[in-house]
Amino acid sequence: MKLSARNQIRGKVAAVRKGQTTGHVRIDKGGGIVITSSITNEAIDELGLKVGDEAIAVIKASDVMVAKQPVPGERRGGRSVRDVVRISVGPATPAAR
Repeated sequence: MKLSARNQIRGKVAAVRKGQTTGHVRIDKGGGIVITSSITNEAIDELGLKVGDEAIAVIKASDVMVAKQPVPGERRGGRSVRDVVRISVGPATPAAR
C-alpha cells in the first residue's frame, strides 16, 4: 500500500474500544509512545483490528498545534497535553512525531 502521507508510524494494536458509532484504537510504537486514533466502528470491523495486530498510524493534518506544560495552578481547560518527540520541517509540509 502506498500513501502520500509522510507520517506513518508502525506499531502494535494495544487496545480496541468501540463506542456507539466511533471507536478508539491505541497503537503502541514502543519506548512509551502510544498513539490513539478515533475511527468509525465500521473501519475497525473492515480492517479486522485486534489487540496484538501490527498496524500503521497514518497522520495527515494541515496544522500542527504546539503546547507546553502549564504553570502550576494555571487552568488547562480539561485538555490533556502529550509530548511531541520530534518536529521536522520538509520542503512542503511540517511533520510532528
